[in-house]
Amino acid sequence: MKGVDIGMASYMSELAFLANPVSSHVQSAEMHNQAINSLALISARYTFQAVELSSLMSASYLYTVCQALDLRVLQVIFFQALGPALYAINCDLFGPLLSRTDLDELNSSNWDHVQSTWHQTAHEDSKDRYTHVIDATLAVVTNILLFSPAKAIDPTASSAILKALAAWR
Repeated sequence: MKGVDIGMASYMSELAFLANPVSSHVQSAEMHNQAINSLALISARYTFQAVELSSLMSASYLYTVCQALDLRVLQVIFFQALGPALYAINCDLFGPLLSRTDLDELNSSNWDHVQSTWHQTAHEDSKDRYTHVIDATLAVVTNILLFSPAKAIDPTASSAILKALAAWR
């Protein structure tokens, strides 16, 4: 949208130029016998140009809105696919390690955190964004795995937890 933004700035600059008064540039006519000239023709031409610029600005705005709607639909589709996939991965990897209550808490916390982190990282490139979301959510997963009230940490569970965390990431 950088090109659209640059175009909008130039349209606005041209509109500002057209809004300046031309009365200070009026020349007298008929050997200085006519000091007042009609500016209707120039006003009509400038108005026509202003309407054309406003049309270009409206078209740019509509194009941007359509792009935003397309991106929003892609995001909704992405989240519709991600939710069940994340739930399945959590159940496969952490189901043997957690009680049903803790697994439900993990899925709920995990999903909420993925969504909020996704929205907070909208300014990042895709690869950096995915990495950021995974790393931030990994802290939530680790917290639930390590500090689950139903889980007594023993050496074999620690090894299984580390393997599950590595596979999850």
